[in-house]
Amino acid sequence: MAPFAGTEAATLLALIKTGSRNETKRISGISHFLEHMFFKGTKSRPEAGMVHKELDRIGADHNAFTSKETTGFWVKTAGKDFNVAIDIVSEILTEPLFKEEEMDKEKKVIFQEIDMYEDMPSRKVHDVLERLLYGDNPVGWNIAGGKDTVAKISRNDLLKYEKENYVAGNMLVVAAGNINKNEIFEKIKKEFGGVRRGAAKSFKKFRMVQKEPTVDIVNKKTDQAHLTMAIRGYDMRDDKKYALNLLSVILGGNISSRLFNEIREKMGLAYYVYAWGDQYQDCGYLGIAAGVPNEELQNATGRIVSIIKDIKDNGVSEDELKDAKSYLRGQMSLKFEGSEEIASFVAGQEMFYNRIKQPHDILRKIEKLTAKNLSDVAKEIFTPERINMAAIVKMNDKNLTINITSGTVIKIIAILLIGVFLYLIRDIMVAVLFSVVIASGVEPAAVWFKKRRVPRTFAVIFVYLAAFAFMGAMFYLIIPTIFREVTNFAGNLPNYLEDPLQFEFIARVFPNLPDFATGAMGQFIGKVSDFVGGLSAGALSLATAAFGGAVSLVLIVVLSFYLSVQENGIEKFLGIVVPSRHEKYAIGLWMRWRKKIGLWLQGQVLLGFIVGVLVYMGLTILPVEFALTFALLAALFELIPIFGPILAAVPPVMVALLQSPLLAGEVAILYIIIQQFENHLIYPLVVTKIVGVPPMIVILSLIIGAQVGGFFGIILAIPLATLVIEVLEDVDIRKKHQIKELSGTTNKNSA
Repeated sequence: MAPFAGTEAATLLALIKTGSRNETKRISGISHFLEHMFFKGTKSRPEAGMVHKELDRIGADHNAFTSKETTGFWVKTAGKDFNVAIDIVSEILTEPLFKEEEMDKEKKVIFQEIDMYEDMPSRKVHDVLERLLYGDNPVGWNIAGGKDTVAKISRNDLLKYEKENYVAGNMLVVAAGNINKNEIFEKIKKEFGGVRRGAAKSFKKFRMVQKEPTVDIVNKKTDQAHLTMAIRGYDMRDDKKYALNLLSVILGGNISSRLFNEIREKMGLAYYVYAWGDQYQDCGYLGIAAGVPNEELQNATGRIVSIIKDIKDNGVSEDELKDAKSYLRGQMSLKFEGSEEIASFVAGQEMFYNRIKQPHDILRKIEKLTAKNLSDVAKEIFTPERINMAAIVKMNDKNLTINITSGTVIKIIAILLIGVFLYLIRDIMVAVLFSVVIASGVEPAAVWFKKRRVPRTFAVIFVYLAAFAFMGAMFYLIIPTIFREVTNFAGNLPNYLEDPLQFEFIARVFPNLPDFATGAMGQFIGKVSDFVGGLSAGALSLATAAFGGAVSLVLIVVLSFYLSVQENGIEKFLGIVVPSRHEKYAIGLWMRWRKKIGLWLQGQVLLGFIVGVLVYMGLTILPVEFALTFALLAALFELIPIFGPILAAVPPVMVALLQSPLLAGEVAILYIIIQQFENHLIYPLVVTKIVGVPPMIVILSLIIGAQVGGFFGIILAIPLATLVIEVLEDVDIRKKHQIKELSGTTNKNSA
């Protein structure tokens, strides 16, 4: 109760502590929809319009509102008619009908309301700003919801939401103005007695994770750019909010503010420009808004940030502070002239603070603030990682004119000819690219030798001789054994699998295996035998295809050796083939890419070697046939993240299964042990040296590389994918830099 003399009016406000932030995504907009539906018929006034007619008959002002955290219903009447206000507000909240036919009509009304706000960019931009500021948290959602979600809200949804939130523990009723306190209290107690009992529900709290400025620019046909900024501040229970609100007054709270004087009076850029402080239960911000010419958006943004920066660096004057305090005192006095404002103030205080602070208590806190207090808050919040900017602006949409001249035609023909030429020499281009990859792998070794004063030429020669010796040893000692094992495996497989039902374990597990299943297994095994036999028969052709012929192999060796032996050989090569305006960027990109792919390659080789040795030792001890082949397979499949070890384990388990089910189980256990050993010991030690290449990128690049380029495609897939990632990251960095420039948060104008 808030009675006061000197007025003929009285206001009743029913405030419910639920709003759009209490919703889920599926029913986004239901708080606002429910607010509308309370006026669409009650048990005593069943027809839509009857409630409004009754209130219009006594000349009452009335309305309802939905915010992020509350929903309110208020009626302002002459004091003698106040009982009518109590009757109607209590009735719509305790006896609503929520008719299906009225819901369908009201959805169309809300759609028009949403469209209306879409056509009001000066208002719409605030929705864009809070969505940017709070992200996909309910506090950042549009209060009205979207047409798609509102359209799907059912009557059961309304009833359930109303039952959960419109309860006594979540509702306040305030009467203010020309009222008899005791009489009205008893009347409210009686009429609102039908509100069901219950406690307030919790909401999804907001957690700030912003680390850099954010910007959202909406392109819309409008004659004026509508700019908003939000600087993360404090929630409603933080006393720093008083200093923030004073700052908002000095910045743009009235027509004597800095923003108004600079942006409107001096520069003539805006009709409206203002600032405000906004606080919710767990978050808040200092907001700035302005309407400026489309072409002046960047200029206005930069000037606003300059004003913010000046306050951060130099603080506010004593005169500014004194005037701002005086302004707030005057506004508060004017605010409490009306019963509706008093009712709103009392309800908000009781609902969110559980006590009613008197206006003079609030003013006392404001009066205690010093210029240093405001300066401290400015230094805390005026930082790039707290700034967010949203704007609705008409982008440059001038008609695009394409002039096709003889020079344009020549350029097009030249591009086509270059494309055809590159296609014809694609094998050579692949060889060149392969050479660059090899040279990048040699570079770390050359640098290591250089630090020990070994001439680069001798270092590169030594690396190449060591590589040739290793490959020669591989071909002499290992490759023949592998070919022999594959050939033996292919030859013996039909004998192993002549009749699947001869295996005792299959007969025991499947005693009644039907004939068609036996036939299917036989067909499958026959295809496996043909495939393995083909591998052994085509081993030589596979090796030949892998290296693209002797000419390509020699070309790769010569080119890679030349690029390696030359100091900055690849940089010089890039300087020749890349246009001069992009040369610096290309060389920088190459240096970063070389480091990343070199470390990744070193790590993978080391992983493959260790795992291959462990697999070979384990399979030899068990023993399992073809241990060397399976060890090499395990080493190669380490290239494939996540799935590689699993795929490498399948062939040896199958081979062991053909010998003995028990042996197959032992092989499976061996691979599991090696995998755990790798994950918990080998991988952490090795990966610390690896610059990360995302596993999904590796998998996709290998698949695409194999499909497009076969063996060479597989070898080049990861280096090329890594290069693409580096380029995309550079594009993203440039975009963020442009955003910072637009929002005025570069080093030059940083707040």
